[in-house]
Amino acid sequence: MNVIKKLRHEKMWTQSELADKAGINQRTVCKLERGTHRPQYETIIKLARALGVKKEVLAVLKPLVD
Repeated sequence: MNVIKKLRHEKMWTQSELADKAGINQRTVCKLERGTHRPQYETIIKLARALGVKKEVLAVLKPLVD
């Protein structure tokens, strides 16, 4: 299971709830969970804050670098 999906399920949040808490689009959450999207570094930071984890936990997402 994808790390974002696992953490989201532990909090019993929907994709929309996570997106709202992180300030990102729900479609982005969906694409990240499916592994069809590489996030910007800023998106990883937002997700980590929303999920209450260190950004290193989400490092497996292989962010795009500027």
